[in-house]
Formats: sequence, C-alpha cells, structure tokens
Amino acid sequence: VISDSAVRNIFQSLKNLQVFELCCCLGDLTSDSFKIILPNLRRLKLQRVTPWMTDMDLILLTQSCRNLSELSLSGCKLLSLGGP
Repeated sequence: VISDSAVRNIFQSLKNLQVFELCCCLGDLTSDSFKIILPNLRRLKLQRVTPWMTDMDLILLTQSCRNLSELSLSGCKLLSLGGP
C-alpha cells in the first residue's frame, strides 16, 4: 500500500531523481503526490496509479518538472483525450 505522504517523502528525499515509475499501486494515492518541484525528473510513468489526475494537475506537473522528456499516464480517467 502506498500513500501520498510516502510518495512525497520519496520526492523530498531524492531531489536529483531522474526516473520515477509506479504501476498498479494499492492505496489512497491522489494527484497531490505529484505537486512537488522535481527539476531533474526526466521520465515519469504512472500506470493505473491515480484516476483522480485532471488536466490542471497535468499542467502543474509539467511546470514543476521542467526537464521532463518522457511522460506515460494510463488509468487517469479525468484527463481529456487531447490533453490540456
């Protein structure tokens, strides 16, 4: 089981993190987990992790992760098909 606080702790502890992948996590994970500035993150892959991510969350995520070059999201039912 993984929680928002666990993910935030990972991000806060690993400021130079470049790759983060989560798949099929059980728990109460929300998009709040990903509202931390990660300037070195280059690849983020979230598969069936949080269905609550919205277009606005995606905008904030990409603004916080300026070096993100690869983003893979699946199971985010609230995202628009065309993106924000």
